[in-house]
Amino acid sequence: MIRRVEVAPCYVRGVARSREDFVQAGVLLVQEQGFGALTSRSLGEAMGIHSTAIYRHFPQWDQLVLAVTDAIVGGLLAEGSAAIISVSDPRERILAAMVAVRRLTHAHPDLVDNLLRLAAAPITTATPVIDALSRTVIDSLRELGLRGERLAVGYQALEGFTVGAAALDFSGHPHHLENRLGRRRSAGNAAMLEAVQSTDDVDRVNETAFLFGAHALVEAVAASAREVCDPSD
Repeated sequence: MIRRVEVAPCYVRGVARSREDFVQAGVLLVQEQGFGALTSRSLGEAMGIHSTAIYRHFPQWDQLVLAVTDAIVGGLLAEGSAAIISVSDPRERILAAMVAVRRLTHAHPDLVDNLLRLAAAPITTATPVIDALSRTVIDSLRELGLRGERLAVGYQALEGFTVGAAALDFSGHPHHLENRLGRRRSAGNAAMLEAVQSTDDVDRVNETAFLFGAHALVEAVAASAREVCDPSD
């Protein structure tokens, strides 16, 4: 279940006036019952309207789910976003953005599936918070000197690592730590089993591995800007 972010209800039950009404109602539903409870039927019932009214504003259900996800991410990162932007070193700023996403998905694994769905979402899906975070990383890469294809490759590497690591580490929530521990045991490596003996160990190693990989990747991407300049920009 998603930690509650204060949202002042503005929609009137039985009267859906705008896209924002649906998004706000979806946020409240997820906060109370989790993403698993977010269906067109449950949302319609919560708002006191017929579920088909949703599709007037969101022709595809994923559009609403991702808009709700973006609103929740915005609420949870409200203070963190300002802190990320204020970091002066572009490498540290990129790392701060990656760590912020990691902490968010660690605290709320339910968000991971929706972040994966974002890649396949239509361009009409509005996710202003997530888009702003992406722009911060892209602008930071440009500040480091990346241009053209190097910029695209660098951003893709960072995004793929951050979201991919979350998908791997939190897949199968809420049993993801038990599942990972079972896989470690089935491998039968004594050295690995000595270091990873409990679900707490798995969680600790996952987080340490993420930070290790994130630092190394940011440095590698930054180093690519110091190579021969890409003339395509």
